[in-house]
Amino acid sequence: FFFSLEASSWLAVQAARRGWGLPYFHARMTSVREGARVDYRTERRDASGASAHYDFEIHGEPAPAVPGTLDHFLLERYLLFTVASGRVSKGHVHHTPYPAARAILRTSTDTLVEAAGLPRVGAPAAVHYAEGVDVEVFGPFTA
Repeated sequence: FFFSLEASSWLAVQAARRGWGLPYFHARMTSVREGARVDYRTERRDASGASAHYDFEIHGEPAPAVPGTLDHFLLERYLLFTVASGRVSKGHVHHTPYPAARAILRTSTDTLVEAAGLPRVGAPAAVHYAEGVDVEVFGPFTA
């Protein structure tokens, strides 16, 4: 279940909202990597102006998470669920395992959590970095 998802493609946002009922938002997004340091920013293009800025450092080489570990539980999701018009639907997500590396968060500012109606809870317990993988989603199917 997703509380908020940002995407730089207006078309992808519309398809996800209309086809799946997912809470996607159109955003300006940048990611600048210099060595192990990454500066990531996202700012919604709507009136809320909700945004996030993360400055972090990658530690270690990217590799798939080991099944049965917390990292695997956090990173590898192969089903998605959504509620639209009172109906719960699911989608099957297909992708190769994320090659992720642990990271250390240096600084962050984030108003996306509050914009999703959730309380701020402090620093994250775990931070990971992954370049990304190609993803296919099949459905929606009745859950």
